Amino acid sequence: AALTSSPHPAKGLPVQASVGFPGVSCFCEMPRCAPDWYNPELNQTTCPYGQTLLGDITVPYVWYEGYPGLSEVSVVIFVGYSIVPFAVVALGVVHFLRAAVGRPWGARVWERGTVLQPDDGWRLRNMQEAVKGLGFCIMAFLTKWLMAFPLAWLYDANGDQRWVFFGAQRPAKSCVTTCGMPNGQSLWAYGLLTYFFMELCFRLNLSLLIQKGTYTEEMATLLAVRAIPTSSFLKQTITLFCLLVPVPMSRVVLSDASPEQAIFGILFGIIVAIVYHSLYMYFFKHKEPTEGSLPVRLRCCLARIAMCLEASLAMCFSCCPWRPRRLPQDHGTQLGEPLQGSQAEPQRDAEAPDVYLLPRINPGFIETDHRRQAVQREVGGGAGQRTAWCCCRRLQDLRGFFEFLFVNAAEEVEEMNNRVARAEGDAEAATIRAAAALADAKRAEESRAREEEKVKEAREATEKAKQELDVASKDRDEERKKTEQQMNFINQRTSQVTTCINSLQDAIASGRVERLTKSLNDTRVELEAMRSSMTYDDRTAATLEQLFGLVEQKQEECERKRSEWQRALDIFKARVRQAADAEETAAGGRAQVKKLTSDAEAVFGSMMDAIRAGVNLKNSAEETLTLAQKVLNNWQLVFKGTLRQQELITAIISTVMWAGDKDQYGELTFAEVCFCLQTVQRNGSDSFITEGLKLVKNKAPKDLQAALETLNNLVFLLEYTAKADMDLAKRLFRESNDKGPKFLTDIIEKLCGYGANRGQYLENEAFLQSSDLAKAKEDPKQILEQIKQRGQTYKLMDAFRKIFVVLAEEKQRQYGVLMAPHHTQTIALLIFRAFLDRLGHQDLEGTKALIARVATGEGKSMLIAAQAAFMALSKDKDGGGKKVHVIGTDERLVSRDFHDFDQALFQKMGIKATCLCDSDAQAWRGVWDYDVVYCLPHHLSLLYTQEVTSGGSKLDNFKDCVLLIDEVDALVIDRSPTDMVIDNHQSLSEYAMEVGIALHLQNGKLEDLAPKRGQQQFDEKQRVYKIVQQKWKQAKEIKRAVEAGKPTDFLPSTDVDDAGWIAKDPKSGLPDKSKQSTQLEILRFAHRLRIAEPDVVRRTFPMKWFEPLFVMSKPLVFGRYCCILGFSGTLGNDEEKQFLQDAYKCTFLDVPEFLRTCQVETGEAFHTAEWTTPCLARTESVNVKKEDFPQQAIEVLPDERAQLKRVRQLAFRARRHVPVLVIAGSSEQAKDVVEELREEAQRSGSMEEWDVVRDLSFTQWERSKMDYKDNLFLATQRVGLQAADPWRITVTDASGGRGTDYKIYDAEADKLGGLLLIVMKIPLSSREWTQYQGRTARQDRRGQMCAVLCSQDYLECAEGIGMALPENAYQGNEWVPPDPEAVVKKIMTFGTQGSRKALQESRCELVAGWRAHELCELGCHAHGGLPRESEDFLKWIKSYKFRELDDLREEAQRLFLGGMEIPDCGLPRKYLEDYTPEVGPDQGRGVVFALDISSSMKTKQSRPNSGGEATRLEICKEHAEKLFTNDVEDQDIISLVLFDRKLYWKAESVLVATGRADLSKQIQQAKVVSNGTAMRDAIASGAEKLAAISKEKSWQASRTVLIVLTDGMDFSSSIQVDDLTKKLENFSGTLLLMTVGLDSKELATFESHFEKWQTALGGQQGGRARHFKADWEDIDAAFEKVREALDEEVAGLDLSAP
Repeated sequence: AALTSSPHPAKGLPVQASVGFPGVSCFCEMPRCAPDWYNPELNQTTCPYGQTLLGDITVPYVWYEGYPGLSEVSVVIFVGYSIVPFAVVALGVVHFLRAAVGRPWGARVWERGTVLQPDDGWRLRNMQEAVKGLGFCIMAFLTKWLMAFPLAWLYDANGDQRWVFFGAQRPAKSCVTTCGMPNGQSLWAYGLLTYFFMELCFRLNLSLLIQKGTYTEEMATLLAVRAIPTSSFLKQTITLFCLLVPVPMSRVVLSDASPEQAIFGILFGIIVAIVYHSLYMYFFKHKEPTEGSLPVRLRCCLARIAMCLEASLAMCFSCCPWRPRRLPQDHGTQLGEPLQGSQAEPQRDAEAPDVYLLPRINPGFIETDHRRQAVQREVGGGAGQRTAWCCCRRLQDLRGFFEFLFVNAAEEVEEMNNRVARAEGDAEAATIRAAAALADAKRAEESRAREEEKVKEAREATEKAKQELDVASKDRDEERKKTEQQMNFINQRTSQVTTCINSLQDAIASGRVERLTKSLNDTRVELEAMRSSMTYDDRTAATLEQLFGLVEQKQEECERKRSEWQRALDIFKARVRQAADAEETAAGGRAQVKKLTSDAEAVFGSMMDAIRAGVNLKNSAEETLTLAQKVLNNWQLVFKGTLRQQELITAIISTVMWAGDKDQYGELTFAEVCFCLQTVQRNGSDSFITEGLKLVKNKAPKDLQAALETLNNLVFLLEYTAKADMDLAKRLFRESNDKGPKFLTDIIEKLCGYGANRGQYLENEAFLQSSDLAKAKEDPKQILEQIKQRGQTYKLMDAFRKIFVVLAEEKQRQYGVLMAPHHTQTIALLIFRAFLDRLGHQDLEGTKALIARVATGEGKSMLIAAQAAFMALSKDKDGGGKKVHVIGTDERLVSRDFHDFDQALFQKMGIKATCLCDSDAQAWRGVWDYDVVYCLPHHLSLLYTQEVTSGGSKLDNFKDCVLLIDEVDALVIDRSPTDMVIDNHQSLSEYAMEVGIALHLQNGKLEDLAPKRGQQQFDEKQRVYKIVQQKWKQAKEIKRAVEAGKPTDFLPSTDVDDAGWIAKDPKSGLPDKSKQSTQLEILRFAHRLRIAEPDVVRRTFPMKWFEPLFVMSKPLVFGRYCCILGFSGTLGNDEEKQFLQDAYKCTFLDVPEFLRTCQVETGEAFHTAEWTTPCLARTESVNVKKEDFPQQAIEVLPDERAQLKRVRQLAFRARRHVPVLVIAGSSEQAKDVVEELREEAQRSGSMEEWDVVRDLSFTQWERSKMDYKDNLFLATQRVGLQAADPWRITVTDASGGRGTDYKIYDAEADKLGGLLLIVMKIPLSSREWTQYQGRTARQDRRGQMCAVLCSQDYLECAEGIGMALPENAYQGNEWVPPDPEAVVKKIMTFGTQGSRKALQESRCELVAGWRAHELCELGCHAHGGLPRESEDFLKWIKSYKFRELDDLREEAQRLFLGGMEIPDCGLPRKYLEDYTPEVGPDQGRGVVFALDISSSMKTKQSRPNSGGEATRLEICKEHAEKLFTNDVEDQDIISLVLFDRKLYWKAESVLVATGRADLSKQIQQAKVVSNGTAMRDAIASGAEKLAAISKEKSWQASRTVLIVLTDGMDFSSSIQVDDLTKKLENFSGTLLLMTVGLDSKELATFESHFEKWQTALGGQQGGRARHFKADWEDIDAAFEKVREALDEEVAGLDLSAP
């Protein structure tokens, strides 16, 4: 009653009004929220502003002034958007009807689909989708309808409105009389939009949810959803937004709703949609709901509703008969199960006979006539009657649903009749099948009879075959007996052949010519006897001949060996007899000594030749060997000495002569024997002689030189250890490191204090104390026992004492001499220990590395081994020692150091150690099982990369590991801070190998190997295909360059493992075995193909194709270790030290030289190289003239010729008194110096030039390593053995200026200043200069030097400094600087500037490498690896140095990091602020393609190779499109110009990566416009375009390419031939000109023009102008040549592995 009337007529009258939802009316009286213009009392019920449409939509009058700006079109649009929600609902109803009508679906709508037919799925899905959408519409309707009820209490008792919210009045100009809060269309539109958007999002992620297990396929079917792609999601979302979003705005514009009403409608619609969708998802998410649960009850309810809807639709449309569906009796029965018992039978209603009803549906709810009358009687009249009438109107739409329940069951009877008919048909079919079965049985009986006949025949055949088999068996037995006899005979002969071969092999092993000759004769007789006894068939004879062939091959080998032996033996005997005869007739004096030396060398050389050939002289020529020993004994008398010394010399010669086995000699040379004898001559101490005699007895000849040198050094060190002053050593440590950081000075002060505080390192802490030194030489064993006994007195040295004792015992066992660490070594180790103890303390200020400068010869290898052993034995908090990795730069030295200390130290102390240089390629994988590991840098790279790419489970091991670096300067400063780790790609390796074989064979298979688009790994193979061809051409150029003596990045090698080639270190020029690259692999592969068949090479030595695997930053990896201890002979200038501090957080320790701590009677034992000057010793010497030595420390000459002349004068004068070492600026200059000096020696007449001037350059090392070793031994020796003989001159290059030990022990030469070093080019690096100076003044010997420079070597200019030499040096005359140190300082300053630039590049590379390493590591941790197959990734990893850090990160995120959160770079901010990417290689090139489109291109031609006809233009367009698709790179800039008599630029400066489609489109659209040809204009314009592209992109202009195609002569260009020639002189790119179809006369004219253009571009040899002439029949080949020429300049980065 409250809803139907109002006490205030002014506010509301009882008129027809809706409850607030559009399109649904209820004839009930209620407050209407009437607008101001509505007043029924005044008959004002017509809206003055417009008309009202069904659904509460106002159509305003556009002329009314209250609607300014509205037009008829806009009104139609906004009215249309107001109708959109109804249209969406209508579409949902149509969608439902379309799915439902035509088949009786019933309860299947909400079943799981188990009873559906294959063609029913789409209908079920569509019905379920429509039901869900209509369910939401119903919920939205109910929401809006229920909001009208609060209007009953919005008025107080007096009728005054208290607070109206949901019943708010519409805007004044609305023609709708219903309430407008909230707006219905807005609620409906945004509700539908929200619901459908949530549904689409769910479907978009459905596959992922099913994969994660949140939903299953069965649940997806139940939810009526299917996965959709992203494209469908975007299309449907955009459509919904376009349809529904503008609806609220249309309601506001039409004044049917205020903004507030529209907003609240939007909010309620969104809320309703979210609630509905959430409830729906909740009810149907459970996979196995429990019986009686709410989801099950709801499903049953929905199933019944679906049946009712289906039935009503079936009755309305008469599309199908109605049959009852079997549904669960109650909510506890599962859907899809058949009803049991009476539940399966339909119920009948008395009032509606013959009508099937649904189970559990009460027919009382069916609105029949008598029920309707009963209701009317019950409700009565008045308001109740009106209310009942409203309810009936609302139920009127369901009338059809209830009426179908009373339909006659005739349809069911008809269906039963149909079933009976079908049963009769089935019976008839069964009768027919039975008749067919009888016929089949008859046929089977006949078939059985035929089978029995066949069996009978088979038995007869079997009997016959059995008889034949018996005959064959007898024949086979006879054949087997015969074969056995033959095999026995063959085995017998095989045994005899084996005996013959073994006999010959034993004769070769014996080394005796007589035995080998006898074995040859015996085997020949036996072989002849075996041949004469052959009586078998041809097959057996062939087998025996093969066996006999093996014997004959061995006989041929032995015959060659016997001839070689006999020749070597004859030469040896002849040389010995000649030397013996010469001794009897030789005169005395110097000539005799020289003769004895030359004879001894000849005898020794012939003896070694015979031994290396395999002759055992001890058994074959004992008498001759005895005579040879006599010759050498006579010669050794030249080495004067005591009787004890002569005894040792005689023992050495005896060992050398009678070792017998060639393995005992190795590569022993006469120079090494001389050096051994000179070592004995120089050291006559009793301990040296005694231990030397023991060594000679136990050592092979090849080991004598190293053993005697080691023994000599041990004696030398022991002698000076007794002279070492502890206090002086401590003072030198304090003074050398007084400017170091505070924590380091505190450590040194604590150990090496002075005054009252003498420090912790005192006399009682020394390994050898004063009381030990007196008996150290006499009884070293007793001294070691004393050291062991007083071990408890050591405090600082306890751990190191055990290490030193083990080392001393091993050396004493080997050499009988006590080896003890001196004070500088001990103090250095104690400082390292204190530094390790302080790790992590605040006073270190973040320092993690300590780098010590340890001079050459100061026992650096022992320090490293002792420190490694100490760390391995030290106990940490877990009770174990730390792992230690020792890294060196030279494989040979690392292996040598390991073997020197493995058995001597590590094994004896129970330390598990290994050296990766001696192991197989995969040995680094097990390094964590060892305590100490010696390795090279690339081993560490592989180890770290393996740990990162395998998940990083062992990366924490680095934190418990100490890194020891040998030669820090060579490893850290001279090498890049970043390594590119590469790995072999198996599939691409096989493909690259096949391409290489095709290139080698030139058999036409190369084109067949070209990858085809769409083929697997197309992008990768296309890249490999191009790179292999490029590298193959470069390999030929490298080979030619090496043969011509030109420098390259690779060196030829005779080592079998190197396969002919080895990489060269760019700085040292020495071979680098650790470096691998694609170019090196192709060089090696080509070398193997030249010496073996391709199949053999493919099988035994396959080619490797390296792909980048990981960017490894050495500073980052080194920082993973708990600390770093480094050792280096030099630390470089301040810039280099600062770089080390910044990159590795290190500080420096200067270890004083051992000899500086020794006190000797003659003054100082330690010497440094001094500038040569006329000294007092020389003036006192009678035989020394002033002019024999350089008078100036440094001389600067104007040219190289004058420089060579001056070096020759100084060297030949100084060699009279001291040895001379000349260090040339390069290998080429060293070659010139050797030739100059040998010519001078040859002019002298009395000297052998090859002996006087010894070559120690790197070129000589490559030529012959044995000669290089001989030259090194003889470098500091006199030409003869007399004191008056002159010295040799040695010439080397930078390779011999570092790490080479030039020994000189002559006292007279030492008195005159020692070895003279003549430097022809002072290096710009202070470290290299220090190394140069260290070649002289070694151990306790003096050294002198001078420099003869050429001003032409220092012409470069440094910014802010100028030239490297003072201005006076460039005046064109000889210049002598007054202060040599000032010149050296200026050169070093100049070098520091260059070093600063190089270090800045290293800093930038450090930052880029660090960041790239971090990104690669993130990718490996996230995905277990990196996308190595991606060409974009290869470009990224190869170009990391050339990118900004943000670009590097963004590209990495795009390629392999996805949406990961990337942390900031781990480097300090100052590094990042100063970072500037390197200027990378050309990233692209400019290409202009000019195509002739004149009228002649309309001519039709037959297509080459493919048949059919096409116009010339169509053929050219096809080829042009292929060229742009396959032969240009993504980073190239392409321009397309078409020309006839005019030019048409169709594409200008298009980036290929983004413009391929546009280029293809422009080419396809090209068509003939007019006649005429302006080719020269196209060339000129294209050249200008390429110049502009190169300038804009800062690319090399030489890499631009202009391609022009024409089919006729040029008569339309405005530019003439000569003018174009002048223009092309300024063109730096390549011109590829193709003419097609010209006749001979036209071609001759064109050729004359082209020659001018070719000359302007560098001539024919330059290759920058190429003319490709062709007919239309062979245009394919012409375009192929153009593509090959274009591929020669591949743009962008070299994607082959570094």
